[in-house]
Amino acid sequence: MATTRTFKVAGTALVAMLATLGWPVANVLAHEGHPHHKAMGVVASVNETQVSITLRDGRKETFALTPETTYTAGKAAATRDAVKVGSRIVVIYEEEEEKDGHHEAEQVMLPPSSAAKAGMHSH
Repeated sequence: MATTRTFKVAGTALVAMLATLGWPVANVLAHEGHPHHKAMGVVASVNETQVSITLRDGRKETFALTPETTYTAGKAAATRDAVKVGSRIVVIYEEEEEKDGHHEAEQVMLPPSSAAKAGMHSH
């Protein structure tokens, strides 16, 4: 019971923080019974199959990007092309899902301004 309460409190704090930043929060606590984890950081590298971010404590974490990974910039839908080195992102993932030794990113969330910037630089 304490674990459930702790998750609900931590989840509520996460939702409040993301909402304050103007980031989407609908999927953060989805799939009851399958707690999602989040990693916040700055993109160190990104390609078709993975994204590596530098966390606040300086550690690097790499996440697998799959066809099922969704992308949002604020409340708008985005694509992997909006994820750029130096971008601040939040990656939502489930602890037990891994691909090639990395957690699978279920959702990559970018700040609202990222959608406009990505559109301005498209080829």
